[in-house]
Amino acid sequence: SRATNLWRQQTRPGQLAENAYLPYFDSDNFPLQWHKAISESPSATACVSTIQDFLEGFGFSDPELEKKIVNSKGETMFQIHQKTCKDFGEFEGFYWHFMYNRATKTTEWELIPFENCRLGKPDETWYISKIYYNPFFGTNLYNGAQKNKTKIYDTYNPKAVRQQFIDQGEGYKGQVFFYGQTNSISRFYPINEAYSAHDWMKIEDGVSSYHQDNIDNGFLQKFMLLMFGDSNAPSTNPEFTGDGTTPTT
Repeated sequence: SRATNLWRQQTRPGQLAENAYLPYFDSDNFPLQWHKAISESPSATACVSTIQDFLEGFGFSDPELEKKIVNSKGETMFQIHQKTCKDFGEFEGFYWHFMYNRATKTTEWELIPFENCRLGKPDETWYISKIYYNPFFGTNLYNGAQKNKTKIYDTYNPKAVRQQFIDQGEGYKGQVFFYGQTNSISRFYPINEAYSAHDWMKIEDGVSSYHQDNIDNGFLQKFMLLMFGDSNAPSTNPEFTGDGTTPTT
C-alpha cells in the first residue's frame, strides 16, 4: 500500500541534480524566500495572518479532545492544529511526524516545520518513499558541517510500520505524512496562490525602504537649513569680537 498523496508527475531536469532529495526549485530555498517576502510586506503579512486565523477557528467541538497530549513535548492536539494552520496558511502544505511502537500503535505525533523538509527522489514509478529533514535546508550552513545531519524518514504508510521495524530495528524514526497543494507547474512542492503578487510584495517593501532612506537623510522635512562658509571660523559680524561669541560694548 502506498500513500496516494505522494504520487507526483515527472520532475524537471534541474530537480534531479546531485542531491538525494528534490530541491525546492532551482535555489532550494523557496520557502525561506517566500517567508521573507511575506514578512517584509505589511499587506501580505495581514492577509496570511487572516487566512491562518480562519483555518484555526475557535477550537474543537470536543473541548477535551483538543487538550489531549500527543507527544513527549507535552503538545496538545489543538497546538498541533495551530501549527498546522500556520504552515498551511503560509506555504499551502505541512508535514506530520508519527512515531509507533512495535505493536504498530501511534505513540507520538508532531508537526515538522515545513521549510525544513524536502521530498526524496521518486522511484521508477514516480513514487516518493522518503522525506528528508534538516533545519538548515535553503541556507549556506547546509553546505557545510550541517549537511551530514539530515534525517531521513519513511513516508506515511501505517501498513508498512511492522516491516519497517523489522528492517530498521531500534533506529526506526517513524513516518512523515506530507500534504501540499500542487498545480500544473509544480507537481511536487506547493506554490502559494499569492505568489502571483510576489512582485507587488517586493514593490511594497521597496517603497517603504525608499521613504525610510528619505527620512534618515532628512529629505522629507518641510524646510531645510543651509550653512554657507566655514562653520568653525570666527564671525565677521562687526557686532561681535574675533572669538565670535562675545558681543562688543
